[in-house]
Amino acid sequence: MLQWIRGAKDGAAPGAAPGIGSAKSSRIDEWLSSNNNERYFGFENFGNTCYCNSVLQALYFCKPFRECVLQYKYPLSTAVIAASADGVSLPPFDAPLLSAGTGSAALPFLQQLESIAVEKNDETLLTTLQELFTKISTQKKRTGVMRPQTFVTKLKQENELFQGITQQDAQEFLNYLLNAIAEILVRHKKEFSEKLRLLMPTAFPTPAPPAPDVKEKKRGEKERHVPATWVHELFEGQLTNETKCLTCETITNKDEAFLDLSIDISQHSSVSTCLRNFSTSETLCAKDKFYCDTCKSLQEAEKRMKIKSLPNILVVHLKRFKYQENLQRFMKLNYRVVFPFDLKLFNTTDDAQDPDCLYTLSSVIVHLGIGPHQGHYISLVKSHDNWIVFDDDTVERVDESEISRYYGDLNNPGTGYILLYERVGLDSGRIVSSMTPAGGIPVAETVPLDEETSGRRSMSPTRGLTAEQRSVSTPSVPSAQMYGQTGPQLSGQSQQPPGNTLIAGGNQQNSGAVGVGFGGFRFKRPSVGTAEHLADTSVAGTPASQTVEQSDGDRSSDHSSPATTTTTPENVSHATSWWKRKT
Repeated sequence: MLQWIRGAKDGAAPGAAPGIGSAKSSRIDEWLSSNNNERYFGFENFGNTCYCNSVLQALYFCKPFRECVLQYKYPLSTAVIAASADGVSLPPFDAPLLSAGTGSAALPFLQQLESIAVEKNDETLLTTLQELFTKISTQKKRTGVMRPQTFVTKLKQENELFQGITQQDAQEFLNYLLNAIAEILVRHKKEFSEKLRLLMPTAFPTPAPPAPDVKEKKRGEKERHVPATWVHELFEGQLTNETKCLTCETITNKDEAFLDLSIDISQHSSVSTCLRNFSTSETLCAKDKFYCDTCKSLQEAEKRMKIKSLPNILVVHLKRFKYQENLQRFMKLNYRVVFPFDLKLFNTTDDAQDPDCLYTLSSVIVHLGIGPHQGHYISLVKSHDNWIVFDDDTVERVDESEISRYYGDLNNPGTGYILLYERVGLDSGRIVSSMTPAGGIPVAETVPLDEETSGRRSMSPTRGLTAEQRSVSTPSVPSAQMYGQTGPQLSGQSQQPPGNTLIAGGNQQNSGAVGVGFGGFRFKRPSVGTAEHLADTSVAGTPASQTVEQSDGDRSSDHSSPATTTTTPENVSHATSWWKRKT
């Protein structure tokens, strides 16, 4: 199957690593001499993780998503997002803060945020993804191979469906990952929405009850949909299920959100055609009659789905696996489905916002094989107007004309499975700025680390500093003797704040107040080895002379070789209710 990847293993020098930098990647090496400053790192396959590698590459080169992942810092970004949602302003992070109405000592606001953060040192799918993206983006070398072992291990701990050595479905993994990150962000936001009210009680005025004449929404007034997280703002769209009673002609609309569109496919078709068929009317009759609230009985009805709100990043899932009753298993549909580089949707509702927006293809996740539980996944991503193929640890540049080879054919194993389209003119900077405080977030200067020896690292900007550096960047907790307190607390009697203190939620601020700023100090995480040594590695934590090999047989059927790591978590979470294979 690897004959599909141009310039595959044929011609590689004996003992050469199968990643970038060997003879087979000369095309991309020549291309890297341009002004493009992007990093292109393949991912090692741990036996059956090509489904994970292909999705991670597509998400990394989805720049709006990557920027949000790298910019989000818990708890700083969380506090900014929670405060914005509640309509309050935060004090400067370096300003001493005394909660109004309490007797707590005045501490820098940043230090107070970190002290109340519940998940500051917790390892989650989001933190492991941040670490992986940070390692890639901060490498001195522009090509190489990464080992996403920390992320894969955490994934298997979080969901037992990804354990074992069998092949997994890339679309199910993508759906699970986006939902898992969104749940983490919602949990963070809820946590700080509650804690900021305790930390800054006077900043949250009690809303007055609405007047009797404005309690009810005006007729025709539409409620503005506010995305819950930046994941929703990027990927979420809304569908409208229109059901028309054929007796009284009453139309019932029901909205539902989606992160991806799963569409049926047919032979010799296109994505545009399949999307139109997605909104084709369906008659509900016989056992499928619709209960009409107007008629108060079951009636025949006409039903169709339309897109009410278009996402900024449109994920289209082609339903290539169909269950065959006679064979009692899923079989792959190798239908030829043309996916355009530019896409415009026509199956929108009349009140849809910006229905004429244009999408451009940013990445394609390709499945090679005959079934959902066997075969191989690769990804094609567009970077700086060029197309790159990521096949685990192999990275190759291809011409745009070669993308058509993955439309699908009965005689060819490689078919487009998941398509990522980005809205033309998307302002990702606005989304990123919504989680950034005024003056910016103190970002750690990251030194590439060996993934196996680095361990977990906090998102705190002061973690990894020496005692002297900490005393400069984060002032120590004032003593009880200094303020006549027994220690910081969230409730108690109020007290006149000392000299340079900002009262949360109030307007009183003593003149001459000077906070400890971050502008003159660069935070740096502790490194393992020297930067020069790390820059000379092809695989994270592995010398360039060491190879990472994988046979063609393993690539054609990922489940044929056992996974190199086995995880037995004490508490394994099961899939949520939305988890199901779309067929």
